[in-house]
Amino acid sequence: MSDGKRILNQIHDYRATNVIGFIAMTATIHQERSQGPEIRAPEVRFNVDWGSKVDIWGLGVMVRDIFEDRHLFDARDEDGGYSPSHHVAEMVAYLGLPPVSFVRRSKWLGAGGVTVPATSLQEVEENLTGENQQMFLEFMRSMLQWIPEKRKTAQELLDDAWLN
Repeated sequence: MSDGKRILNQIHDYRATNVIGFIAMTATIHQERSQGPEIRAPEVRFNVDWGSKVDIWGLGVMVRDIFEDRHLFDARDEDGGYSPSHHVAEMVAYLGLPPVSFVRRSKWLGAGGVTVPATSLQEVEENLTGENQQMFLEFMRSMLQWIPEKRKTAQELLDDAWLN
């Protein structure tokens, strides 16, 4: 069994087709808040209209958290409380700066003054090496995208090389 299949089988004992099939159920556009703070997709964090692609983002964060046995996004300030600004700084560290087109759609007026951590997705991936690591990182990057429309669909994830 590939690492990818093993991880998906661990997610609440669902089979991969059930988890990803559920994500594919809705295409509704929303404007209200969604998701827990640490897995909140960029479009939700930045108050942009969102749809089912937030679930693809959430799946990516969850797969990575389970696989590495720790959270990708810590998003804590100096006092240990959740901080949207720290969360965005971590997103920038892992994904690079958001595209201007995304920022223009945003209604978020986050606080500044937060340092972007000097890290990357590759740096925080500790369980794999070589080609398997590269396939995993490509799988993660296909879900963790600033622009929701650039994230893979549920079916494309099922067909990903890392899962097969």
